[in-house]
Amino acid sequence: MEAILEHPTWAGARGIAAFVGVRGEPHTRPLLEAALQQGRRLWLPRVVEATEGISVLVEVADLDELEPAAFGLLEPPVRADQPALTRVHADGPIDLVLVPGLAFDSIGTRIGFGPGHYDRLLEHVATTARPVRMGVCFADFLDPAEGPIPAEPHDVPMHLVATEAGIATCTSP
Repeated sequence: MEAILEHPTWAGARGIAAFVGVRGEPHTRPLLEAALQQGRRLWLPRVVEATEGISVLVEVADLDELEPAAFGLLEPPVRADQPALTRVHADGPIDLVLVPGLAFDSIGTRIGFGPGHYDRLLEHVATTARPVRMGVCFADFLDPAEGPIPAEPHDVPMHLVATEAGIATCTSP
């Protein structure tokens, strides 16, 4: 988390989409707290349809409002007075997207946990420089020894991957 907080991409981000680390993922709560303390806008995912891989991003102002959800997730409540983002756009309010994954490679390929929630949220920015897409995982899951990570046409590549060893710049996109 320290590497992310010290990275120039974090310093320049006014709006951040992130995730609450669960089930062996990196613990992201310090990042989420830092974003709010630093006056940045913060969006967290809420699953709308699990089997179809549909999520929305909800702006969060207080982490104490997060609710337990399926699979041990913590999610923001959806309120009628606060519309959710169904997709991330290059000209939108989000400058940095922190993305969880089972594994990443140095090219920027990612294997996720489910049916493509993040690929759907990020599909409109798959070939753009903004927002910056940063995978977050433990170092053992970057270029894992088990072999190459398969890529599919709908996969959205990362620009960077953050681990406890530092931040790697991906060779693609």
